[in-house]
Amino acid sequence: MLPVTLATLGHFTRTALRLHAPFRIVGTIGAWGTSRGLSSSIPCQKLKSHSGSKKRFSVTATGLFKRHRAGKQHLNTGKSAGKINRLGLTTYATPSQAKRLRRLLPYA
Repeated sequence: MLPVTLATLGHFTRTALRLHAPFRIVGTIGAWGTSRGLSSSIPCQKLKSHSGSKKRFSVTATGLFKRHRAGKQHLNTGKSAGKINRLGLTTYATPSQAKRLRRLLPYA
């Protein structure tokens, strides 16, 4: 494979790289000829939020992660009324869960 130099790039290609592509020509012309290469100047991509975590957790104003308790959807006939009422309450994620949730929900 040939190295990318000014000699191997035509005028049109250099102009296209300068105007339209997210690359720029860098380097200097040395004693041994041209030593230019392509350097990427692409900005970082946006992080994706975890879809399952978005649906299950919400963030409070103080930064805690709020969630609903599990176990209230079905098979409730053997459970006491107090147990069912407690399962309806809101609870908060533990510090170790919150650490993981901050990575899963970077914009929360």
